[in-house]
Amino acid sequence: NSELYPVWLSVWTPSATLNMLGLRKVLPYFKSGDFTVHSDGRVIFSGYGVGAAFLPSGLTNYQYPLYASSGYTSLSPYSPVIIKFKTLVVNTDLDDDHVPNVIEDLNGNGNPTDDNTDAEWEEKNHLLAVPNYLDPDDDGDGLPTKDEDTNGNGDPTDDDDDGDGIPNYLDRDTH
Repeated sequence: NSELYPVWLSVWTPSATLNMLGLRKVLPYFKSGDFTVHSDGRVIFSGYGVGAAFLPSGLTNYQYPLYASSGYTSLSPYSPVIIKFKTLVVNTDLDDDHVPNVIEDLNGNGNPTDDNTDAEWEEKNHLLAVPNYLDPDDDGDGLPTKDEDTNGNGDPTDDDDDGDGIPNYLDRDTH
């Protein structure tokens, strides 16, 4: 059972402005599919997860209204939400830093948007605060996280050159 999609579309991206905690809790239980790109540009997906999430307002919009955009109807505060989705392709490393998104949730609360190990540096330099899962330089030392893999095994999380217990990619004084 496969479906044909004429163009490649980004289906869902976590958003810090709309805190869909419930959706972030549900999506990891659905598998990614496979796809084939044909010479004429068509992409055929197969074997992907399909689901629906029935979410109370406390796990979606709570007391904040969601305004109409892109042809969708506005949603009033305290409204439950039903979301139907397909996990065609799952990107487990949104910032391409060789650290999976799930590992960048350092406090383990299931919300990757509140983990930012270089927030103080970003604030001091008047930069936009970027959570680790979207930040290609997690410690703000000017060296991309993926380049702080000093043992060259493709995993920056197991490198601690100064032996202080902090991996190089999170340690501003090591690179």
